[in-house]
Amino acid sequence: MLRLALVARAASTFPASSHATARNADPDAVFVVSGASRGIGAEFCAQLLERTAGTIVACCRDLSNFDVRLRGHDRVRAIEVDVADVVSVKRLGEQIDRCDVLINNAGVLHDATHRPERSVAEIDPEWLLRSFAVNAGGAVLMTQALATSLRRPAKARPTVVANLSARVGSITDNRGWYSYRMSKSALNMATKCLSIELKRHGTIVVSLHPGTTDTDLSAPYQRNVARDKLFDRSFTAHQLLTIIDGLEWEHTGGFFAWDGEPIEF
Repeated sequence: MLRLALVARAASTFPASSHATARNADPDAVFVVSGASRGIGAEFCAQLLERTAGTIVACCRDLSNFDVRLRGHDRVRAIEVDVADVVSVKRLGEQIDRCDVLINNAGVLHDATHRPERSVAEIDPEWLLRSFAVNAGGAVLMTQALATSLRRPAKARPTVVANLSARVGSITDNRGWYSYRMSKSALNMATKCLSIELKRHGTIVVSLHPGTTDTDLSAPYQRNVARDKLFDRSFTAHQLLTIIDGLEWEHTGGFFAWDGEPIEF
C-alpha cells in the first residue's frame, strides 16, 4: 500500500506532459542512458523499451557486463563508453545525431579498496579525483558530447537531461562523508549551470535522487536502511521515468526526489 501511495504521489506531482507523450510514441526518438550495464541503468533501459517506441542507447563501461535481458534487442544499441574518459565520450557523440532524453546514471561510491570517508584523514586524493571525474565530470562530458544532438528549434518539444544525483549531495542536508557528497554537490551545480545555458536550445535539465536502491552501489550500506526505504530497481526506475515524463519548463534546474518532492541544494 505504501509503495502504491508513493507511485500515486509522484504521478500526481509530475503528470505526463503532452510533449513526453509525443516523444514516447515517436519511433525516431532516441534515449541515451549511461551506466546502463546493470542496476538502475539497465532497469531504465528495460522500462524505456516498454514505455517508448524509440531507440535506447545503452552506454556501458564494460559491454561484457551488459544485462542479458537487453542483449540483441532490435531497439537497444549498446555502446562501450567510459564517462570519465574524454576520448571515449567524444567517440559516443560522433555516433549519435539525435538525442531526446539523456539520463546520466553512471556513478561511483566505493570500490574494493575505497569506502565513503567519514574523516578528512581518510581521504585518498586519487579516489577523490576519481569520484569527481565519474559523478560530476562524466555527466558534463556526456552532455557536452551530445549537446548538438539535444538541440531543438524554437517551439519544438523540449529534450531532457536527467542527472542522477543523491540527497547526500545537498549541502543543506549534510551528515558526513566526503568524496561522494562533494562530487554529487558538484553535479548539482553542473545541473544548474546546464539548465541556464541549454534552456536557450530547448533542453530541460534536472537532478534526480533515486533513494536507496538495492544495487551493488548501495549493497555495503543497506544494513541500517529501513525495509520500506530500500527500493528495488524496478520501483526506482519507474518513479524517475514518471518524473522525467512530467517535466515542464518550470522544473528546469531543479533537484527532485523519487517521490516528486523538491530537495534543497
